[in-house]
Amino acid sequence: MKSLVYNNPLISAIIINTTTLIISIYLIINNSIYFLPLLTFVGIANRNIIDNGQGITKNKKIIILISFFLMIIAFLAFGSYMHDLRDMEITNGTLRY
Repeated sequence: MKSLVYNNPLISAIIINTTTLIISIYLIINNSIYFLPLLTFVGIANRNIIDNGQGITKNKKIIILISFFLMIIAFLAFGSYMHDLRDMEITNGTLRY
């Protein structure tokens, strides 16, 4: 598995970041709080891919980091949206369980 990740570093980092974003959105929708350690592990995985990946150029490093930060921004934006939505449901009395 490591050889696959390190032989194709750009593709594997983007897939890891996208999968983490999907899992984080699912966990936010289901009111779970277990996603914060997940983001830490993904950051560590991205750093290991950048350090140990084969054929990493400066452009590939930048793309991997942009992918990671876009994932974080989308995660925070969706979390903020869901917080506002649930707050509105509580104030209107239409909260669904």
